[in-house]
Amino acid sequence: MDSRNPTLDILFEGRKEYVVPPYQRLYVWDREGQWVPLWEDVTNIARALLLGATVPPHFFGAIVLKKSEGITDADENVYRVIDGQQRLTTMQLLIAAAADEMEFSRLRYLVAAESLRELLTYSSIEFGTRYKMRHRGEDYENFPKVLGARGDTTYIRDLGCKMSSCYLFFRDAVKSWLSDADAKPRARVLTTTLRTQLQTVAIYLAPIEPEHLVFETLNARGAVLTEWDKVRNYLLYRVQQDLDRRFPNGRSRVENLLMDFDKAWLSRFDKEWWREESGRGQDKRPRTDRFVDYWLESIIKEPVIAARVFRKFQERAENRNQEALVSWVETMADDADYYREFESGEAGATDIEATFHERRRWIEIGSIWPFLLQLRRRNLDRDQLRSVLSTLESWWVRRWIRGHRGHSYPDRALDLLRRVSKTKERADVPRIVLDRLDELKDAGGRWPGDGELKKAVVENFHSRRLCRLILEAVERHLTPARAEKNPPKPGVLQIEHIMPVEWKPDAWPIGKDTPEAREEREGWIQTLGNLTLVHGKLNSSMSNSAWEKKRKAIFENSTLFLNKDLLQRAPDTWDEDAIRKRGEWLAEQVCEIWPHAEVLRQRLGEP
Repeated sequence: MDSRNPTLDILFEGRKEYVVPPYQRLYVWDREGQWVPLWEDVTNIARALLLGATVPPHFFGAIVLKKSEGITDADENVYRVIDGQQRLTTMQLLIAAAADEMEFSRLRYLVAAESLRELLTYSSIEFGTRYKMRHRGEDYENFPKVLGARGDTTYIRDLGCKMSSCYLFFRDAVKSWLSDADAKPRARVLTTTLRTQLQTVAIYLAPIEPEHLVFETLNARGAVLTEWDKVRNYLLYRVQQDLDRRFPNGRSRVENLLMDFDKAWLSRFDKEWWREESGRGQDKRPRTDRFVDYWLESIIKEPVIAARVFRKFQERAENRNQEALVSWVETMADDADYYREFESGEAGATDIEATFHERRRWIEIGSIWPFLLQLRRRNLDRDQLRSVLSTLESWWVRRWIRGHRGHSYPDRALDLLRRVSKTKERADVPRIVLDRLDELKDAGGRWPGDGELKKAVVENFHSRRLCRLILEAVERHLTPARAEKNPPKPGVLQIEHIMPVEWKPDAWPIGKDTPEAREEREGWIQTLGNLTLVHGKLNSSMSNSAWEKKRKAIFENSTLFLNKDLLQRAPDTWDEDAIRKRGEWLAEQVCEIWPHAEVLRQRLGEP
């Protein structure tokens, strides 16, 4: 390694170019975290210069560079940015904003503006105007547009990207800086600051040093890189190695093929949805990392620790030849599209698979994904898939209603995955899953039977989340096949207490008004039998109305089959006995929607 301490005018002098490799992460610097502190550093230096003080260069961070290994004269001044692209990109946007504001301000500081533009571009006979920073990847496609707009803030704002926001922030900051009476000297000291007062530590790697490992090591401290960032970095490096061997004198061709590979298989993970975090508490992490974790487990059939996703991926990929590695990535990308479709809810609950995932998300069970990904690769027919998903859903929901916890579900998913992987016959998969879940007897796996399930539905207090799942499932179950089905998404309808929590004896008579009777009523009010679903406006209009008024409002305004059945069965008096009987009826529906193993076994044609 060779270490130097260039200021920006030296770093960006002449025909030097800095190319950001595709494996680098997206542009993530933002206003509060980096732009504001950087601008404060710049203006502090400029103010000191304005007062005539002698100011030493200000250190603004380290960068790691590697000279191009090409053999042409044009490659002589081309460097790959191994680390520091966030910093260099931001400095380029700041310089562009300052140059544009100086050129288009009322006093037109053209000399200062041109002095700064020298740090952004150069001209050559071969290529015309060249930017001194070039990025690879869709995330940076707007960088040259911002710089090339030459101050057109309307156009830049319409780009609506991180780099346009960065430029506009610094454009406004420079405009404010130049708004004072001493604008001319302020333009001069700002230009001097940007050219000569910001110093970096530049580390230049030797050609033999593995750049992707240096990049990972430099960013590993403080979890700056996600596990997916490391995986992507590794994959692009491996592919580039192969391309360099195949085309030793074709740098442009290698770069284009590498970009094609990235766009075809990896760029989908750059979308905002993938970068968002999911999970709660300590389990919170980007969806990219969570998916790769699940995907790896579906392949290796072993648990993977969240912090070691990349290492486990690398271990499995290291011994694969290039063809096998690319095939592996294609499979991962295909599985990723499936994962997003059903994890995001984009598919809509229109068939058994979509409905299963809708309820799985509502229950918040993600740990089954390794098994589901493996199941997808088995290409079961629709009946086989329906059987497996019905079995899983019944097992989960019954356990939730009964109050069992789900800590063991990751282990159960891998157990099912390993068992299913041992059979070559797709037709055996539903039976294997059913047999395994049916034989579990421990607290972490037992499958509650009808008797205890009905008792829990009728008597227990359940969370609103579980109550909503059950009531919406019953509504869908009651809807005739011939009826027009457009079930509302989870959470759209409101849960309504038929007998209100704030009941009054005059509207809701109680047989013998004693403390014991009141306590018993309070218990029944919170059970499932006293709940239904209504639209929001109907909920607010009914409020704490008496049963007669409520029944009339439901009859006149609700089209839900759940409420049609309620009105058909409801007695003239809604009391504890009515709540219990409706709870028993709901329990019967629950057992039909989520049958136990005996019924599911009969559907498979087994005794």
